[in-house]
Amino acid sequence: MNKKDRFLFAYGYVVEKYLIKNQTEVAEKMGSTQQNVSAARKGNIKVLTDSFLKRFNNAFDNTFNIDWLLYGEGEPFANSDDGREYIEEYKKKQTSMLQIINGGSNVTQNGDINENVSLLETLMEQQKLLANALDDLRRSQEQNRELQQKLFELMEKVII
Repeated sequence: MNKKDRFLFAYGYVVEKYLIKNQTEVAEKMGSTQQNVSAARKGNIKVLTDSFLKRFNNAFDNTFNIDWLLYGEGEPFANSDDGREYIEEYKKKQTSMLQIINGGSNVTQNGDINENVSLLETLMEQQKLLANALDDLRRSQEQNRELQQKLFELMEKVII
């Protein structure tokens, strides 16, 4: 897992455990802003800093192993008994999503869920890139329409 994914995992856990309703509640608890929490969830490296993650962990009773949260080293939870059910549920959700992507085939047959999670991350990044390209295309089309309209207006002036 990369830093963003570890934060999303931890965020999902605290939302469930602490019955958090929205990003604003998380931000208030950790002394941040809703915008920063949102940016961190999107993986913005300017916001998703070691300091931000430490404040997040501190705000939620140091639930997470800080080495895991920052660097991906060790187990996710500071107390190994915490979150076992959540980890199992998380793995099931990841497996289910991968099965959907692979058309229902058994993606865990190789026994390496990390490879499958990596594949899912790659697919999600590609989806983001495609969405950005589509947005760029739409903006270009709109600019093209605007230029065509200006051209028609100029042609009418020249003709008249």
